[in-house]
Amino acid sequence: MWKHQFQSDKPVSVIRYPKVHNGDIHYIDDSRNLMVLDGFTFNLKYQSDIEEKAHIQQIVDGQLFLIAKKERGEMIYRFDNGMLSAQFDSEMEDCWVLPDNRLFCSTDVALSTGPKSSSIIRYFDLETGQSLWEFDPSLVLGYKEKSEEGVFYGGKENNKLYRLNPDTGETLWHIDLPEGVKTANEPIRVYDSVLSVSLEKKIKQRGRRDRRLRFMWGLNPDTGERLWEISHRSLFFFKEPKTGLLHNFSSASKAFGEKEYFYECIDPVAGKLLSQKEVSGEYEGLEVGTVSPHLKTLDNGILYFKADNRVIGRFNINSQCVEYAQVLEELTSQRFSEPQIYGNRMLVTDDNERFHVYEWVE
Repeated sequence: MWKHQFQSDKPVSVIRYPKVHNGDIHYIDDSRNLMVLDGFTFNLKYQSDIEEKAHIQQIVDGQLFLIAKKERGEMIYRFDNGMLSAQFDSEMEDCWVLPDNRLFCSTDVALSTGPKSSSIIRYFDLETGQSLWEFDPSLVLGYKEKSEEGVFYGGKENNKLYRLNPDTGETLWHIDLPEGVKTANEPIRVYDSVLSVSLEKKIKQRGRRDRRLRFMWGLNPDTGERLWEISHRSLFFFKEPKTGLLHNFSSASKAFGEKEYFYECIDPVAGKLLSQKEVSGEYEGLEVGTVSPHLKTLDNGILYFKADNRVIGRFNINSQCVEYAQVLEELTSQRFSEPQIYGNRMLVTDDNERFHVYEWVE
């Protein structure tokens, strides 16, 4: 069972929930300071003292970065050996640290042709501060993915997918999406040299809510050629590190208020739907409730999921069943964040902006 160990005495920033790094808990408090607690004693180890307000924390290449808001633009700090040092001063917003000491920054600008906005994209070398390239500002961006395979962007207005060279910003290819097809949540990911794109299409139903068809494309990242297409039900999938397979356990409302629970598994390289079936949503007589489609953590063969009524559960992807469920009585609201698992401990944040630490006890 999960045994309650600790609760924060002050609110934490709802912009980015706490993270666990090198055994410590890092979070942004209600005054927008970076706070670091020892992950086992919960003693305060560090509190930031910077002029800007902390906004986002990232863990990249095993290092912790802090992005702080300025009056105009953002400051990027690196946290190392208990010290926070300024790394980059940007006049742009929406900065994001990438692997290999790269920095992505973008900002919206008004177009002279009307009230719409466009995004200016720039890449920087984080060590030298040198600007590497700038992307054509005429493209209105909807989403983006950065990886070793390249930089992938989608346009809101022209409904296209683009691949850019991460070193030069050159457009390597683009493809058109079919009419009526839009990208779904977390649309673009790269799995072992296959570009996975999540898509959906609304189907009008007379006298009823629109039906959403969800499907996934596998593309050749070098050419944009479509390799496969899979229809599925889940909004989000979670990659199992050892096998590379994608998993999801979710619930969907059926007629007359009944619950339907289902499990799906996809091989994104071969382009195969390996499993799609209804499963039980009970554990020792407890109906776990509505399972969030995306707030989960996959760790060592277990999907740690959250449901309504403060329920946390464990879904085993091997036995394909709910192997444990528990009501977290200590939470001060019915809703809470994605569970973070580190060793035998779990960290969650409730809607009243308090984070809690639990320990698994056999």
